[in-house]
Amino acid sequence: MSRAAPISVIAIVFGARVATFVPVYVVAWSFLFSLTAVLPLLEVIVPVSFSSFFK
Repeated sequence: MSRAAPISVIAIVFGARVATFVPVYVVAWSFLFSLTAVLPLLEVIVPVSFSSFFK
């Protein structure tokens, strides 16, 4: 019983760390994917808007 208590504490701490880390990880990855999706659009939109603006 004395061996099971530290393991359960470690599991609770590890679970709490994972529970706090996973949303951050998912948000960071979704942010990166949105950036990689937006960057090509910006590379197309920005030169077109600049060329139409400076005509």
